[in-house]
Amino acid sequence: KSVDGGDSWDPVLVPSNIEEGICRKIVLHPVLTNVVYAIVGHRVYKSIDAGGNWSLIFDNAQNPNKLELFDIEVISNGTTDNVLVSSFSKRKSWGCTTIPAGCYAWGSLPGCQTKCTAKVWSFDVGQNGTSLFNFVDLTTILPGYNPVTVLVALSVTPNSWNIACQTNYDATNNSPPAEIKIYRKTLNNPWAHLSTTTAYGL
Repeated sequence: KSVDGGDSWDPVLVPSNIEEGICRKIVLHPVLTNVVYAIVGHRVYKSIDAGGNWSLIFDNAQNPNKLELFDIEVISNGTTDNVLVSSFSKRKSWGCTTIPAGCYAWGSLPGCQTKCTAKVWSFDVGQNGTSLFNFVDLTTILPGYNPVTVLVALSVTPNSWNIACQTNYDATNNSPPAEIKIYRKTLNNPWAHLSTTTAYGL
């Protein structure tokens, strides 16, 4: 952790209440300097004291298949944080009779591979608590969204959300070329599909 713009760094111990997993991203609050969000494995944590203590705000109730999280972004009106979080499909080898709910299988050999559908969620979090409200599974409302998705990248501007979805490509399984779809939501307007780009071999 650095408090001087990166000139010096101090080690920070991981609190015992954070489940073991890969921390893929830490995002600073756009307004409040002591508020930090982090994604670890399939969970989202929030700190209101610059990383000293962490509270779990997103877990199995919203992410029942424990999809590993890929990206997180936060915008705020000063009172409520609007959080956008995404997962990505993680290919594993499971027996075809034990496919987790929400996943699909391809291949006909024993132990065929499965892929969990990537997701995008939006929810609000109060500044002084960890309550989660106005929860929306965006994959159910994005126009033309392809659920067979490898990863979902996010970005924000002061007035808009941006989502980039990359669909699956597997040359050994004769799948279609990968597609990258871009979505955007501006203030007071619904999500819109801006463009689709074909990308071979990504």
